[in-house]
Amino acid sequence: MKYLILALTFLFSYQIKGQVVKVEPIRPTSDKEFNLIFDLNQSADPRAKKLLGKTDDVYLWSGAGSNSEGNPFEFSPKDQIKFSKPNPKGKLTYLGNNLWSIRLRPRTYFSVPDSIPIKILGLVIKSGNGRAQTENFIIDIYKD
Repeated sequence: MKYLILALTFLFSYQIKGQVVKVEPIRPTSDKEFNLIFDLNQSADPRAKKLLGKTDDVYLWSGAGSNSEGNPFEFSPKDQIKFSKPNPKGKLTYLGNNLWSIRLRPRTYFSVPDSIPIKILGLVIKSGNGRAQTENFIIDIYKD
């Protein structure tokens, strides 16, 4: 039993260490505000290396989807028009050591009508000019 607990502890800590996106609280819902924290040190996309060391000009490019198997960019912020131009609404807050955060309420942020469920969010971190970016991330949104 002791070895099982030790093995599970190691596995759990390894998974957390390798995560690029952390969500607080852990089970985000469409109508409550939550925090997204991005650890760009963990990004697997080589294009993200150009984001390392920046302290400004980093943005969230994102969307919301009404079907967990569908398009995660079905709805997007109205000012998010060109990947090569920053969307002020998606400006991230620098936390130090290549960590960035943003606080949002999905239904409001993506202007999704109350009658449509939000099941997933699609997320990409990018530079203001779009020349540097992470891979795409998908996070689940839970029922309220």
